[in-house]
Amino acid sequence: MPFPNFDPCMPVLLHEIAKRHAKRTMIVRGTQRLSYADVEQRSRALARALLADGVGKGTRVGLLFPNGPDWVIAWAATARIGAIAVPLNTFQQARELGWMLRHADVDTLLLCDRFLSHDYLERLEQLAPSLRDADAGAPRLAVRELPFLRRVVVRGE
Repeated sequence: MPFPNFDPCMPVLLHEIAKRHAKRTMIVRGTQRLSYADVEQRSRALARALLADGVGKGTRVGLLFPNGPDWVIAWAATARIGAIAVPLNTFQQARELGWMLRHADVDTLLLCDRFLSHDYLERLEQLAPSLRDADAGAPRLAVRELPFLRRVVVRGE
């Protein structure tokens, strides 16, 4: 039995694998290579930041990243804190993305700014024009078109 006497949840499994295989490559995308230890450390840091911002157990967190390290780290961080990961298709247009965010009751959206020819910030502004006027300094978003959305965290420029 490779992992005797441990809680079979994802954060514990990732921690155990990172201890045993810290320097082994876990994920590769282009020239970016992350080891198990890298993913463990980065997902732990993101989980702490999410917790500090009020994201917790049961919070629905939308993940809008292409397949790769950012997606894996965001998913692992979400799972660590007991939040519910809501994977979003990177090819969805504004209307489809809006439908998903509304019907999945996404509270927090983690996303990259762009992928290939897709500009996700532009897409968000298309589906929720009141985002343009949102107070960046406010502790929580209040967007008429996306009633459950309270925070957007963008990775990129």
